[in-house]
Amino acid sequence: RQQQIPSSPFGDDDDDMFSQLMKQRQKMIEDMQKQMGRGGARGFGGGVNPLDQFFGAGQEPQEVQSKKLDVNEKESFFIYLDIDKKEVYEGEQVTANWYSYTRGNLESIDRAKFPDLKGFWKEIIEEVPNLQFVEEIVNGVRFKKGLLASHALFPIKAGTAVVDEFKIKGKVRLPTQFGWGQLQEYTRSSRRTPIKVLPLPSEGKPQSFSGAVVQFQIQTQVEGMPFPANQPFTLKVRFEGSGNAKLIELPPIEWPAGLEVYDTKSESKFFKNGQSYKEFEILLVPENTGDLKIPQITFSYFD
Repeated sequence: RQQQIPSSPFGDDDDDMFSQLMKQRQKMIEDMQKQMGRGGARGFGGGVNPLDQFFGAGQEPQEVQSKKLDVNEKESFFIYLDIDKKEVYEGEQVTANWYSYTRGNLESIDRAKFPDLKGFWKEIIEEVPNLQFVEEIVNGVRFKKGLLASHALFPIKAGTAVVDEFKIKGKVRLPTQFGWGQLQEYTRSSRRTPIKVLPLPSEGKPQSFSGAVVQFQIQTQVEGMPFPANQPFTLKVRFEGSGNAKLIELPPIEWPAGLEVYDTKSESKFFKNGQSYKEFEILLVPENTGDLKIPQITFSYFD
């Protein structure tokens, strides 16, 4: 069955210009709702549906965090560095998180300059290849916030250490009342942030201190007993705790006569929760037969 198509998309009776414009607007809304329902919004981690933003369609109530930040909330796109401390001791952890904030849809991103982080020992907690966004209200304005990177930073020496800028190039499409606007290109950088680094106290520092900051434990283990004279065996010394164990050196050990240190190697690992370990494997050669006593190893840390 064929149906005659009227010359006006809304029928021949729609002579009122205002009525036609209102119906065109409603038809655009319905078409975009269908399109969003099929494919979703574009961009990293999903996008912002402009209809949901401006007409409230299909939204479920959710708690949105609100913050006061030293930024220009009128910017469409900016990079923000969030650090948990601005004054620490040498070797104490500073957690640095870099976020992108956008009022629109971030359709592409290019990390133009990663921070050099000179003066810090750096451990990666997380670097995000595909941004996942959450909503956040900054200074009264609603933004989409995405984590770019999270690092554990350990200042190497006393003085001032600077967390330098993280530069990002991004293409953002802002929503309008009737859909998405034109794609805009931005280059934005996080602010350089100084960290005051206090020296470790020298008074009362024990000889057994070898760089461990925060809290650690020590364990020792001998592999393979008994063992023949003039043949090497392995002593494992493991430091484990809630700081950066990679900075720990083996403390002084008073080896008994007749026991030769042949070789020493180590392995270490830092975990995302701030825990870490460093394990030394000491290859020892006993020169004589009989009983052998491994000396006590004294270890100190600064908390």
